[in-house]
Amino acid sequence: MPSFASIIIAALASLLFAGSASAGWTQSCRNSCIGAATPNILVTECLVSGGANGNPNDQNYEWAEFDLNQVLEYAVPFLVYQQDGDFATKGPCSACSVTSGKLKCVCGTGTVPTLDLDTWMSDATGVLCFANSAFGPTCGKATSSRC
Repeated sequence: MPSFASIIIAALASLLFAGSASAGWTQSCRNSCIGAATPNILVTECLVSGGANGNPNDQNYEWAEFDLNQVLEYAVPFLVYQQDGDFATKGPCSACSVTSGKLKCVCGTGTVPTLDLDTWMSDATGVLCFANSAFGPTCGKATSSRC
């Protein structure tokens, strides 16, 4: 049975994605990276509260992680959105990096075109969530990992 917190996060994610094709997690998250040993885990620091008054010193950030295997698949020669696509294992994809919301990986025998994660991912109060017209929302979790 899902926890109360996961139900609330899923409900918030549903509201975030209703009516917007550009979720824009990079607008409220910073310090994003992909783990060298875990090319499927996106780690970032996301805004939880504050900043409404324009004072950057009044902002509260928390670290979050999202398992990209839940939403990406390697379909030669591209990364595509696919529920439980397991791109890092089935690709196999490795040496991934993320810059300004764009994911770049080496899959199979070469580098694949970048994929804009900013389109379907959003910061749901400190937790990254994904949803598009085919599936979701799928949310990550808070983490002790850092970039």
